Amino acid sequence: MGKFFNGWRRKLGLVTLILACVLMVGWLRSLNTQDTFTIGFGSSTQCKLVSIAGRMIIANVSIDGERPIRSVPWTSQKIKGDGWEMVLQLPDNSQFRWINSISPDLFSTGDEEMGANFVSFVVKWCQFPYWFITIPLTLISAFLLLTKPRNSTSEKLVDPAASEGE
Repeated sequence: MGKFFNGWRRKLGLVTLILACVLMVGWLRSLNTQDTFTIGFGSSTQCKLVSIAGRMIIANVSIDGERPIRSVPWTSQKIKGDGWEMVLQLPDNSQFRWINSISPDLFSTGDEEMGANFVSFVVKWCQFPYWFITIPLTLISAFLLLTKPRNSTSEKLVDPAASEGE
């Protein structure tokens, strides 16, 4: 078994297979649960990764003005309707909820300006299906794991002392 993982192809194939499996679990979980992972960039910009209905959504949220957005790193909730929901925690402990529809297209992008409690937001997003990344990763990992490694074309160095003793 140790010989099987010699070389960079098999090791890279194993890494891509693990990544494809993680994405498959996210894909299946997204069919009934919306997960949102938030990364804050300063006090006025956030990047949100939303997993819902077999799709991955990347949203960039910017706030105008001096008021910061509180960052909640991860949220999870059951899917409630026909769209994905984004919740922004405002400085006065109030919440701003925004619901957007899930596009049936392969890729969709958009941007929207909105406001609440004297705060204005700019939200830009793109969404794509999980299968668009999971299936190619699975095929790449299968290719890397199942193809035989090629023999080296360089000549092997021969020890002259070893050849004299024969």
